[in-house]
Amino acid sequence: MTFNDPVKTHNICNPLNPDYFDDEDWIKISVRAGRTYKITTAPLSGSPASLALDLYADDGVTLLASASADNLAEPTNLLWTADRTGLVYIRMENIDRNIVGEDVAYNVGVYELVLYMPLSYKNQSNFHSFENLIPGIQH
Repeated sequence: MTFNDPVKTHNICNPLNPDYFDDEDWIKISVRAGRTYKITTAPLSGSPASLALDLYADDGVTLLASASADNLAEPTNLLWTADRTGLVYIRMENIDRNIVGEDVAYNVGVYELVLYMPLSYKNQSNFHSFENLIPGIQH
């Protein structure tokens, strides 16, 4: 999955298990140290999906961050500022492992957040544009 792609739809329905239990979905993303990322899941309309998100280091074992929905059928958001550059893995599973099925579906999105700041500064009581700080810039 790449950042800012359209959301992907998943469900809590393990096709390898006859009763569909023990399903968890994994995605991997490449991150850069110092950048902030938002991972979000939202149940589809009428779905009882309520996800726990766990973010793991590239070894797939070291837990870096986690978040979970407070109630059934609520979205989950995980905001994380990367302390490393490289691959990380996101595990998604329903908080109630007894609720499974093809209709227990959700969307997942991964976003890299970018902070845009105005290029200005305050000097005493006057505001000046950033252009005044760089010699040779015409305004």
